Amino acid sequence: MLRTLACLVCTLCLLGAAGSEPMRVALLGVPEALAERVEGQTSDLDVERIRAPRPPADLSDAMDREDDARVRIWIEVRPEGLALFVLDVRDRRVLVRVFEGALEESATLETLAVAVRSTLRALSLGGEVGVALPNPDPDPNPDPDPDPDPDPDPDPDPDSANDPHPFATLGVSLADDGARRGAGPALGVHLGLGVAWPALRLSAIADLGLERTLTDPSTHVLLRRSRAAVAVEPTLLRRGRVRLAIPLSAGVFVYGRRTEARAPGVQPTPARRTVAGALGAALALEVTLAPRPRGVSLRLDLGAQVGVGLPDFVYEGGALRDRLFVVQPGIRLSVIVP
Repeated sequence: MLRTLACLVCTLCLLGAAGSEPMRVALLGVPEALAERVEGQTSDLDVERIRAPRPPADLSDAMDREDDARVRIWIEVRPEGLALFVLDVRDRRVLVRVFEGALEESATLETLAVAVRSTLRALSLGGEVGVALPNPDPDPNPDPDPDPDPDPDPDPDPDSANDPHPFATLGVSLADDGARRGAGPALGVHLGLGVAWPALRLSAIADLGLERTLTDPSTHVLLRRSRAAVAVEPTLLRRGRVRLAIPLSAGVFVYGRRTEARAPGVQPTPARRTVAGALGAALALEVTLAPRPRGVSLRLDLGAQVGVGLPDFVYEGGALRDRLFVVQPGIRLSVIVP
């Protein structure tokens, strides 16, 4: 099992490495004082910042720059204030925001830098900013009087990628609960429904156990371990398509057991269900398979469950059969669908 686990971890890391290249951002003719503020505000983002000495003459000039940047940023001084331009070259979208103040004012520089950080963070999470630019018209004689497009929203929320969205999980779980006598680990089908934000997830989860057999000379005990819980999951680290999180859960174990006699004169114990408390913590590695944060993801969880009030399995007459582990380590592999 350890060799399989190592292969799964390596595969997940290799899948995530392809999407972890930093986003290249070009500052076009941005004053030195503002460029330093932008670098400070975005130092924790996965971006590569480059500078160019002159701002673009217009949007066409900005699109035609040959610096391989995903995003190009510049400032225009207007009578009504300072216009901040953020051009998403890949998606052909531009965000224009006008701020009051002057470039000589420290507070204005900080406000501009914070706006740049907010926009770059939204783009790094796969969001869209600004309005779409028209595609180049290959017709050398375009219609001289085209119908004007309706006025788009000039300043959509750059943090739109932060809006909560639902998700579902489906996978398999494996746990060592201490049940021996040939039963092996507890295997189950994992199901979950929840709501996700970039920094936090909330979900309701269930592990539906498959039946195992505990064997001795006189009986078979058919054992099923299931779990239902609610989980809160803060994001520990996010780089490109890779996400690391710490899921914490609280819920219940449901142990179902029934006995089959193997020897004459043995009276099977009636079928019964036992409920026990379950507190869990894990480390989760998640890789998004599509180049956007809300694509299908593959996930690996390594953790443990602490049982409260776990049952002991006994022979008829009270002789101890098996005592379950209080701390039950486990692994889960699942697919997350937004």
